[in-house]
Amino acid sequence: MKYSKAKSNQNKILRNQLSSLILNEQIKTTTDKAKALKKEAERLISWAKSAPELKLTKKLQGLLYSGSAVKLIEQKDKYESVSTLRLGPRMGDGAPISIVKLNIGKPKIKEAKK
Repeated sequence: MKYSKAKSNQNKILRNQLSSLILNEQIKTTTDKAKALKKEAERLISWAKSAPELKLTKKLQGLLYSGSAVKLIEQKDKYESVSTLRLGPRMGDGAPISIVKLNIGKPKIKEAKK
């Protein structure tokens, strides 16, 4: 992920976006940030599903903001995956925009009628 900013600022941006994604379940951002966010979100969710409760609580409080950490702990088994959808260029500067969305629950598959 490269935003032409210092590494500490990149980490703060990613942390803010990850917290917003968990709280709102969907955010709109530039495509480069969306790619980095998707990678980190999938890594965090898969880790959260397998970690013990006490270790999970301590790690998430340091990584995320309090409201999003609590929500992730409560709903960690509901999250399935993270998906991105490209929207096109942003008005003004033309930067490519994407939506990052948390997929909750398993998709329902309709059975074909015989």
